[in-house]
Amino acid sequence: MRTLAGVLLVVLIFCSISFGGVMHAACRAGDVQKVRELLRAEPKLANDAAGLGRFPLHEAVAGKHADVVVVLIDAGAEIDVRTTLELSPRRGLTPLHMAVINGDRAIVTVLLNAKSDINALGSKTWASAEYTPLHYASARQDVVLIQSLLSRDADVLTVGSNHRTALHSALMDAPAVAKDLAVRRQTIMLLDAAVAVNQAESASGWTALHEAAERNWLGVANDLLRFGADASLKDKLGMTPRQVALRLGHTQIANRLQQAERAAPARAPATRPTTAPTASPTASPTTQPASE
Repeated sequence: MRTLAGVLLVVLIFCSISFGGVMHAACRAGDVQKVRELLRAEPKLANDAAGLGRFPLHEAVAGKHADVVVVLIDAGAEIDVRTTLELSPRRGLTPLHMAVINGDRAIVTVLLNAKSDINALGSKTWASAEYTPLHYASARQDVVLIQSLLSRDADVLTVGSNHRTALHSALMDAPAVAKDLAVRRQTIMLLDAAVAVNQAESASGWTALHEAAERNWLGVANDLLRFGADASLKDKLGMTPRQVALRLGHTQIANRLQQAERAAPARAPATRPTTAPTASPTASPTTQPASE
């Protein structure tokens, strides 16, 4: 009897995950006519929580159905509702987070026009990280989404998990084969928006310049230096960007960083701030600092 009860419980959980209610299924499938019919019969279904951690708006965004997203918003769906499944690495995400992660520019525009919180941080759990939509767009190397978010006043000074800025995401999450020129466009966009160029990532103590040195991105390094990057800052192992470059045999960028070190005044190692940086983006942090 106990075994049968266990089997039935598993079946019920599986059915909940697979179907998540009629409204969730219709949103996931992009059946806009069915969604309208269900909302006419019961308007509260716009915010139905039967989807085991996801709401109808999440399902529509996940399925990339912009027309369904519009219908749900018009019906009163909560625009910044968050995923709630405790064990999921996607817990605490708003529909805007999900749309940016999917690279769905049409839905991002719909959600921004509906005044979604552009600077919302995802929820920090054991399986998920705190990042804003701008972090995710930067990690995707999606210059169109980055520009779209910046044009709507996305805050480039917001730090996420491990005290990462969007600039960290743009560089550290770039594909292993990413070339210097391919990374420079989004880097310059974020630098132009006054991102904190000397912010240190707390896990390693790396600044953006450390990452450029490791990847042998001379153009990116020059851009960072032009916007005030401090070549003398050290990571948690006591290494400057130049030393990182030398360790990997990147002599050209190491020579450039040595020039920058000699030109810069002596400064303390990069440290971890206790709050999000509010000072000049060219100033180094004064107190100690991933993709889902």
